[in-house]
Order: sequence, then C-alpha cells, then structure tokens
Amino acid sequence: MKCMNCNKKLFPISTEFTFTKGTMTIKAINVPALHCNCCGKTYIDETVKEKAKGFARVYLEGNVINYAECEAAEIVATMSLLL
Repeated sequence: MKCMNCNKKLFPISTEFTFTKGTMTIKAINVPALHCNCCGKTYIDETVKEKAKGFARVYLEGNVINYAECEAAEIVATMSLLL
C-alpha cells in the first residue's frame, strides 16, 4: 500500500490512539496501523477504530484497552466455540 501523502511504501506498525465514549477518554494501545517512513504519516483503518470501540464495551480496564490482547481474547473465544 502507498502513502496518500507522499506516495511512498507504508509499513505495518503498532500504535495508539484515543477516543471518547460518553464523557470518558479511552486510550487504545497496540493498535495495528500503517506508517510511512518518508513523511511520518500513520494510518489506522476505520474498521480497526470501530473494533477498538467495541472492545472498550467488553475489555475496558480503567481508561485503557490493549487492542492486541482484546483481539487475541476474541480469537480464543471463537476457537473455543468451534471445538
């Protein structure tokens, strides 16, 4: 995939972002994203952001969610249903 800003190659990274839920500000960490090493722009897919908001309903601890851990827990839950 190419950067929309400078048209250079994007690389996968883990990052963080904040969002609000009601009056609470929630920080999502270990979020998958794409980063341009040339211009420094980072892109988080909208579906990832929506998934993080969904994870906050179930896995919120304080005001932080660990996206990678939430995703792993979802996979384990799905696998246990299949077995």
